[in-house]
Amino acid sequence: MPKQYSGHDLKHAIASVRRGHLSMSKAAKEFCIPRTTLHDHVNNPDLRTKTGPPKQLSEEDTQAFVNFSMYCAAQHLPLSRERARCFILDIVKRSEKPCLFNMEHGPSDEWFRKLEAEYHAIRFRTARNEDRSRTTMSNKKVMDEFFLFWVAQLEKHGVTAKPAQIFNCDETGWCGKEESKVKVIAPRTGPVKQRRVLTADHVTALLCVSADGKTTPPCIIYKESFPHRTYREGVPGSWLFAVSDTGYVNTEIFCQWFLRGFIPNCGKERPVVLLMDNHDSHISLPLIQAARANDIVLVGLPSHTTHLLQPLDVHINGPLKQRVSKICNNLGFLRPGVAISKAKLPVIISHALDQTSPSSIKEAFRLSGIFPVDRKQITDAELVPPTIDVSLPQDTEPIRSCHACGSFIGDNPLVKRGLVPRHLWDILVPPPMPAAPIKKPSAKIVATGRVISSDDILESLKAKETEAAERLLQKHARRKGRRRGNSV
Repeated sequence: MPKQYSGHDLKHAIASVRRGHLSMSKAAKEFCIPRTTLHDHVNNPDLRTKTGPPKQLSEEDTQAFVNFSMYCAAQHLPLSRERARCFILDIVKRSEKPCLFNMEHGPSDEWFRKLEAEYHAIRFRTARNEDRSRTTMSNKKVMDEFFLFWVAQLEKHGVTAKPAQIFNCDETGWCGKEESKVKVIAPRTGPVKQRRVLTADHVTALLCVSADGKTTPPCIIYKESFPHRTYREGVPGSWLFAVSDTGYVNTEIFCQWFLRGFIPNCGKERPVVLLMDNHDSHISLPLIQAARANDIVLVGLPSHTTHLLQPLDVHINGPLKQRVSKICNNLGFLRPGVAISKAKLPVIISHALDQTSPSSIKEAFRLSGIFPVDRKQITDAELVPPTIDVSLPQDTEPIRSCHACGSFIGDNPLVKRGLVPRHLWDILVPPPMPAAPIKKPSAKIVATGRVISSDDILESLKAKETEAAERLLQKHARRKGRRRGNSV
């Protein structure tokens, strides 16, 4: 018959009897423990008070492994079960205890499931790949500096409590190769396939939303040429359409959208703040001049932080693409032979956009902390902490690492932090963190928020335009000189 009591119950029963609160019989009855078992544990303190088989790792070693796993995950270098088995086997060998599992294959999946059940701080999950640049910029310092800058801009222009005057624009695209994330009913074994319905080339949608839940007419950008068939059917007449060599936005298209799509539809109240990323296609002299003439403040986000700070990226673009995929798959089920070309994609995007409610747009601004302004929306779990916390006692030797390979020099820094015991200092070692190569600072990487429509950037673009004109004149002069020399 399986045991009806837990180790916790057994501990309480033993303590009750030893302190004289309950007799042996009453304690056995109250905690549902056999009297003989309770008698043995009361009279023999050396007996194990935990139910189940003996553990391979001690409590201290298990906690150290959990701490080490959480540290690696925080550094975006999580442990797979295969890598975890290597560390656990090394710990077992160091303990010199009789091994309870196969030393060749390591602990079983069942062992990991029990570990997960006992330590609720960890869980086996699927990790998603993240760009190294995003990892570098996703830190507390960048976030704190941006929110200080953002609050200052809203207060300066008097729009702190005016959501109708705060906008965000961004692009999202389709290439026809998107994989559906919806689960379907299929046989337990064998591959599960679905007919591809969307056959379009790359198509980009330039979207814009406001903090009060409104949208402005988007701009649909085709690659190389417009479709031969009618592509404006079924979409509002205010939508804009453009063509580029790649199907992505460029400075000319963005400026035209700003003049014809944004300014006429952003309301009459001024000033207006337009939040966007710092991509080169969003920055041009005509754009900044038009923004300043219409009392529109262009604010750029720090580079590689749009996944945290841009409302459209945080809560709008992803669900929109899922709805487009759902509509396409439903059409493919109702009409198995249908193929949706780029001419019909705008009307599907229109239906998907109609399902984007004002409340979901407001939620996107809230989740990114943009409006209402809330730095706490960007949690520490979404940021990369420092490699090693420097908040150590002053008499502690400073933590040093090799500039070439990134390995830590001297004592294990996790031992200094109390995360790993001394006897495991050479096993649970933090992954090497090589220093970034020293490069010439890139002008394209913007580490803080900035006002794109500021005087400094305007003068900088004017200077670049003057230099480009001078170089062009010099180039023409050299060509004329060569022609005259050839004629002589």
